[in-house]
Amino acid sequence: MKFLFAGFIHAFLVLCACNLYAQEKNELPAIDTTKQNNSSVNPPKLFINCASWNCYQDFVRTELNFFDYVRDRFEADIQILIITQDNAAGGQQYTLTFIGQQKWLGQTDTLRFATKQADSDEMIRQKLVRHLKLGLVRFEMPAEFNDSVTIDFKKRSAEKAMVQQDRWNYWVFNLGTQGNLSGGSNQFNLWLNNYASAQRITNKSKLTFSANYSQNIQEYTIQGEKFSAKTENANGNVLYVKSLGEHWSVGGGYTFQSSVFRNYHALNQISPALEYNAFKTSENTKHQLRFLYQAGIRSQNYIEPTIFDLTHEVLPYQRLDVTLSLTRTWGSIRTNLSGFQFLHDASKYRVGLGIDFNWRVFEGFSINVSGNANYIKDQIFLPASVFDPTAVLLGARQLPSSFDYYTYFGISYTFGSINNSVVNPRFNDY
Repeated sequence: MKFLFAGFIHAFLVLCACNLYAQEKNELPAIDTTKQNNSSVNPPKLFINCASWNCYQDFVRTELNFFDYVRDRFEADIQILIITQDNAAGGQQYTLTFIGQQKWLGQTDTLRFATKQADSDEMIRQKLVRHLKLGLVRFEMPAEFNDSVTIDFKKRSAEKAMVQQDRWNYWVFNLGTQGNLSGGSNQFNLWLNNYASAQRITNKSKLTFSANYSQNIQEYTIQGEKFSAKTENANGNVLYVKSLGEHWSVGGGYTFQSSVFRNYHALNQISPALEYNAFKTSENTKHQLRFLYQAGIRSQNYIEPTIFDLTHEVLPYQRLDVTLSLTRTWGSIRTNLSGFQFLHDASKYRVGLGIDFNWRVFEGFSINVSGNANYIKDQIFLPASVFDPTAVLLGARQLPSSFDYYTYFGISYTFGSINNSVVNPRFNDY
């Protein structure tokens, strides 16, 4: 009798363990085993194609665990392309493009929402999930999953439902200060930065103001000898842009700069500008090909006499920027070709090229390349005095140069299971 009772207890525990294991494996309610081989009852597979850093993918997978997630976009039933851009409120404009594949091939949809600068990460990711749900529910799900979908709308009072006028008239202001302090027995580093900005951006126009002041103090003691350098920088900008339809814009700006590094006691610049976008502005999240031309006047007051023995000069200039930006399911690319030239002397110019390229070549394999290079022939601001090597090494003075460049590249390959949607944050900081 004792062995019979022990056997019964053992069998009961085994059945409980099997039941718990089955519940842990299945995110959805149990499905009749006679239908498990039918692909129509499997949850749709999603591929999150995030072209931005703030897509909160772990949170999305946790909140939307009804779906299966794959690492290969070609294996997905629905691909979601997420793109963010800075908006007029100091936050982000999210564009969610839902691209149907497999049985939903040819079905696409786009949703947009905006965040504010004051929004917390929690507020942003909750709004992201709400819009993902809204976009996904537009895809006709198998009948077996109808009970898993709920739709609700927040109720408002009659007073709040009325359109309210923006009491700030679309103006957004930002004030801040930041800094860092580090040191040791033989070194000291202090960096401080203060900034302010104001902007009013609508579909028809853009008006922005910005200003900042920073200073950096560095001191090192090597074998009893002290080396130090102090740099100060001040910048101010005003920009106004008027939209002239889907392709053209006109405007201009004013710039002020004071920089020890660039030998500017005061630089004042004013320049009208004209821009043409080969694509419609309403399609800017997908592609842009912009040509921006500006021509203006610079008044330059120098801290030290320049290599041309000048302490002040007023010079006309022109500048052209060509920017190509594409965001696709295979990745993204952004290139900028710029040219600057002083008009009083055609030999004083600068040409630069920048690129940021991300390509998902095939499942798990991606290539990232970014960088910029400049050919420099416009350093008329260089001081004539003999340079101090200490100031150069500590970043307080600029050296003459005919070119500069910066590059970054990365190649990554991930392989293994493409269907694991589990999020487990334990020991992430270990």
